[in-house]
Amino acid sequence: MSQEETILPFRRTTYRRDDVSEEHSLAGVLRCIKSSLELSVIDQVKYGALLLTTSSNLAEIMLKGFLINEKIKAIPSSLSNTQREQEIETARNSYKNRNFHTIIDKDIATLPSFSSKDEFLQICKVLKTVRTTYRNEYTHGFYVYRADIPTETIRQTAERFIRFLEILGANWAELGHELTERRDLRILTYYCSFERKNSEHRWRKFNENIHVNSLNFGQYLGEEFDGVRRLLALFELGITNENEFCSVIMGYEPQLCSAIIPILLTDRGQTSRQVQTKLRSNGNPVDLRKLENILDDLANNGRVQKRYENGHSVFLKVT
Repeated sequence: MSQEETILPFRRTTYRRDDVSEEHSLAGVLRCIKSSLELSVIDQVKYGALLLTTSSNLAEIMLKGFLINEKIKAIPSSLSNTQREQEIETARNSYKNRNFHTIIDKDIATLPSFSSKDEFLQICKVLKTVRTTYRNEYTHGFYVYRADIPTETIRQTAERFIRFLEILGANWAELGHELTERRDLRILTYYCSFERKNSEHRWRKFNENIHVNSLNFGQYLGEEFDGVRRLLALFELGITNENEFCSVIMGYEPQLCSAIIPILLTDRGQTSRQVQTKLRSNGNPVDLRKLENILDDLANNGRVQKRYENGHSVFLKVT
């Protein structure tokens, strides 16, 4: 029986037609990541077991891809084409039988140059531990998970996987480029990690906007598709970063913050009117209501302090 070969960005699998071997390309893995994050937005509890499965398994696949890519980059350019192809084949086959634990402890840990290595290793070990902890002990199925997974564990796993992608992308140029170019992934990763990085007030405002926008899809999907409507509304808002969030959700241009915070770098608290006066003198006229909205948002997120003195709200630098 003849053999077929498929050359992919970071793995080539040689297989026979009767051999069920897995093939992975970077684009294919990113599609899987997108699908997992979409399910996290739709219903994190319902799809919790699947999210734990995919996050740990995709992390293992991506680590192998990164390490193979590093080996290929190290192949001397002086080799002949035939020698180079042989070296590439050896690199692509070198991690076939390596498990997650071995890759973390013996390959990633020993890399001479890897930014945020300690944090990355900790994330990898947590992903591995979660996979082991919640695997169903009564079955032999590797991808079968127990149903009693705490909601907080599911949420934290999604957040850790996003951070895993960020760090790996910073060390792997090809992945970093893909993560930057794909707006759909940036929308999903921003939302899935938003709660951890922002105040309850911001989280509530974000979800209020998503809920209002999701009502537009009700006539097409019906009430039983509430999670899908949330996902569609999230893509409709299209927020990928702090600046876009401030503009779309909070209703102010984030550039104003860089003009406001220096004014508050004094030992005495200042009212919103005092801040408004100084902004005007610096050539930045701002409506008082909008300014108060900005100052409250900065206070809610811990960037400035808000206190009450003599019956007035005053704002000052964070000590």
